[in-house]
Amino acid sequence: MNYDEKKFWENYKKKLVNPIDVLIENHHDIAATKLILSGIDSLAGFYAGRVRSGSVRKTFIDFVEEYMPKFDSIKFTGVKLINFKTKKEIKKPSEILYDIFRNDLIHDGTLGIGVEVYRDKDIRILWAGSGIDIFRINILGFFEYYKKAIKEYEKDLFTDNALKENFSNKYNIVTDFSFGN
Repeated sequence: MNYDEKKFWENYKKKLVNPIDVLIENHHDIAATKLILSGIDSLAGFYAGRVRSGSVRKTFIDFVEEYMPKFDSIKFTGVKLINFKTKKEIKKPSEILYDIFRNDLIHDGTLGIGVEVYRDKDIRILWAGSGIDIFRINILGFFEYYKKAIKEYEKDLFTDNALKENFSNKYNIVTDFSFGN
């Protein structure tokens, strides 16, 4: 990374965390969840060097699988979950995180039946689910896990040439103010 990219990264990390900290402190859990999901989406763009919108779902899930693998530590057995909007089967929790939480909160501004954001002071608890409540995210654990994912990604970013290149590609698009001139 060059000097400008490093400076950008340091500012970017603060923007990924500080506003969420304030929201959680003030019990604005849904807004905090939205920002975390947007942050994951943004990080996934840098992780994959994504410069077009067509692969958002894939890069989001790829980032979660790489840096937040606890989401997929529980396997669905004997249950078939169908996304009622897309009619496609949901095969793992990271897909619930994207298809249900991210899409519903970002696009619709609300969560549907069976999913919710709650608080548990035990930050080791990331999510829970049973019966009709198929997926409940502990905002306190989710935020800590998100910060850990940022740190893990950063370690890889400074040592992995492919990730550095992906980051630079996305950085160049994000910071291009030429407007096509």
